[in-house]
Amino acid sequence: MHGFPLAKEIVEQVIHSTKDKKGKVTEIEVEMGPDSTIDAEELELCYNIASEETAIKGSKINIILKHGQIECIDCGHKEKKKRVDRIPTCSKCYSTNIKIEDKGIIIKSIEFEEETI
Repeated sequence: MHGFPLAKEIVEQVIHSTKDKKGKVTEIEVEMGPDSTIDAEELELCYNIASEETAIKGSKINIILKHGQIECIDCGHKEKKKRVDRIPTCSKCYSTNIKIEDKGIIIKSIEFEEETI
């Protein structure tokens, strides 16, 4: 599970950014770009394991796959993709001289359930 360090970092970021909030984290939403090294299912599994013994235990991760811009350096062809192959190639000229615009993984939102007294 090479996605575990990434999931652990997400858990730590959520805990850090919510430490002064009252209530329980119920759901986080992340955007994942096409050049991510893991798939959404692996990230979800790793997140559930990484958050198990923490303040955000039981929270759900909602993963949105985002398109990224792929540009061929050789022929200039551009296209949007949700997933990039290990060795990306241009769909027009089949060159491997590719530039990928990718935002990685971004935490977009954190939802809370307010504490009731």
